[in-house]
Amino acid sequence: MCHTKVTKLVNNFATNFGGNTPLEVFSRSSYYLSGTPGTWFGFDFDKKFEYNGRDNLIVDVSWNGDSGGTCYTYWSPATARCVYNWNGGAVYLANYVHYMRITLEPNAVAPTSLGRVKAVFK
Repeated sequence: MCHTKVTKLVNNFATNFGGNTPLEVFSRSSYYLSGTPGTWFGFDFDKKFEYNGRDNLIVDVSWNGDSGGTCYTYWSPATARCVYNWNGGAVYLANYVHYMRITLEPNAVAPTSLGRVKAVFK
């Protein structure tokens, strides 16, 4: 995952990161995913990614092999939402998007506000 100030993707992965370095949040040498069609399933990241709430966010999903599985993508009316390559070949820019959901867990109180928070207890 990577913050970026880039507002339009191009067919160069590094350029899209806008000078920032992506943080690897989940990695396995092998991982079996099994989901029921039309329902959400998920997994927790290995590392937390602190989204700053301002910049655009790039989610870089990479895998090698499929063992007979399928990764579904959908055509989006928005322009250039996906940059991909197939088996290390040419890099393509497309309107495809992965059907995914990322759950954010906001801090209840910002760490910088400690000492300035008033609480009422019953």
